[in-house]
Amino acid sequence: MAGFFGAIGLLDLRLVGWNSEISLRPFARHILPLLYGLFAVTIATGAALFFYEPVKVGSHAYFVPKLILIVLGLANAGLFHRTGYGPALVATAMPRHARLAGALSLAVWTAVIVCACLNVEAEPKVLLR
Repeated sequence: MAGFFGAIGLLDLRLVGWNSEISLRPFARHILPLLYGLFAVTIATGAALFFYEPVKVGSHAYFVPKLILIVLGLANAGLFHRTGYGPALVATAMPRHARLAGALSLAVWTAVIVCACLNVEAEPKVLLR
């Protein structure tokens, strides 16, 4: 999860405008394959942790908000990739929609990390039997 967050953070910070002397095209060419692999590993390990104790994990207060935020993060990435990624690759200055997509992505994935950290609370008060 930390590797995925680091890779997505680098890409999003580049979209927001950080380190603008590096062109987006070669940067994305190197980081996207890594990002896809890290996301696959993150999903596989997250599913394994969930299926180890699904009732206990699923009953935590921040589990559903975390899943909703993951879907929002994927929707943001998919929408940007379909609509704004091509123009952002050829632009000399980062377009406004690319900056917005990067900032939104940073906020959503940070919220996913926060929800994951808050899910380490003790067992719920009401046990399902």
